[in-house]
Amino acid sequence: LSDRLIEILDIGSVSRHCFASLVDDPLFLSKNGVYALASQVVTLERTLQQRSGFVDARLCREQDLDEAVACVWKGYYVLCVNGCCYVADAKQRASRSNETGTWEYEWYYWTNIPARVLCEHAGSLYFGTQDGRLCRMNDDRIDSEGNVRMDAYNDDGQAIVADWATKLDDDGDFMQYKTMPKRGSGVYLKTYTRSGVRVIARTDSDFGRELTHGNASIFTFADIDFSDFTFNTLPENVVPFGQKVKKYKLMQIICWNDALNQGFGVYGIEKRFYLGRTVK
Repeated sequence: LSDRLIEILDIGSVSRHCFASLVDDPLFLSKNGVYALASQVVTLERTLQQRSGFVDARLCREQDLDEAVACVWKGYYVLCVNGCCYVADAKQRASRSNETGTWEYEWYYWTNIPARVLCEHAGSLYFGTQDGRLCRMNDDRIDSEGNVRMDAYNDDGQAIVADWATKLDDDGDFMQYKTMPKRGSGVYLKTYTRSGVRVIARTDSDFGRELTHGNASIFTFADIDFSDFTFNTLPENVVPFGQKVKKYKLMQIICWNDALNQGFGVYGIEKRFYLGRTVK
């Protein structure tokens, strides 16, 4: 960006360490979230567009936003503050308005990243901590074929807790009871050399119960773990829920992995239900 545009953006920015261009989309952090310079012609009426609406409810409540740091790494805008990272994915965009053409990024949320400074170098992400440590993401741990090894999936030797969750969904009618049958619902997982999932269903009447747990590993002679052995050789894995959930008004599905040295990825969640009586 030109010095003039930096000066204009700096009026609304809250941290001078969060300017970065994500695939030609100039981003900055304000007290109201992450915005983009939608046009470099500053005389146009619509100059700024919001990019972080999906995470602003949490991001804008963070303390000391002026201390936040950010950089672009492998197609992600990584913004760190208070030991957490808000990560915008350049490959995942969601339309806000078809009439105006505005859109926002899908975001991920990482914990336990105590970054005081942040930098991308030669394809790797580095960060420095308040107590003087220099850390690097584990993407350098690769095998002879260029795949990330399973021993990269840990945080200084501790398991990385990962979860994907749907919203607490009323399935289009919060005044109608629903029942999810035993068959026909499941989660479609990305397969790793070692992976697994726990599936939890939370409804309006409970705090969640485990529906199932499953192995999502793939067999390879290069990395055999007999405590988590599988004959699966397919690149994807479907884990059925296999339990019936009766008479709920709202339901949230949570897919969870907290195992050491296991990758975890979710392609999709399929839920079938039928309607019951109305809520009185």
